Amino acid sequence: MEQPRLDAIYQARRKSYAIDTCEPQNRAVREGKIKMHALTKGHYPGAKLSPDILPGLNSIGFWDGFGTQDWGLDEHRNEGVEIVLLETGKMAFTVDERRLLIWCRAVSDYAAMAIA
Repeated sequence: MEQPRLDAIYQARRKSYAIDTCEPQNRAVREGKIKMHALTKGHYPGAKLSPDILPGLNSIGFWDGFGTQDWGLDEHRNEGVEIVLLETGKMAFTVDERRLLIWCRAVSDYAAMAIA
């Protein structure tokens, strides 16, 4: 299957950013490690939407993971808002080159820090 061309779509401080390939999520779905529920346009995983439906929206959805997570997301730059709910366990992530560790019941505190 031919992969769609992923042009750079962000430019900040003279640096260009490429679109995320979403390969870790796609692999986790194929391996039965997560259930993906998404509506999408372009290369993003999920049920495809027509380009004329909600023109400003590229992707919306969620995934539900099972068991211990042995996969992660590649470093990427978000196109919009990303909301994380961590129901159990802990997770490391990076915002503006700052690595944060979040755990269940503490997400809102760190989300507020990441947005600020």
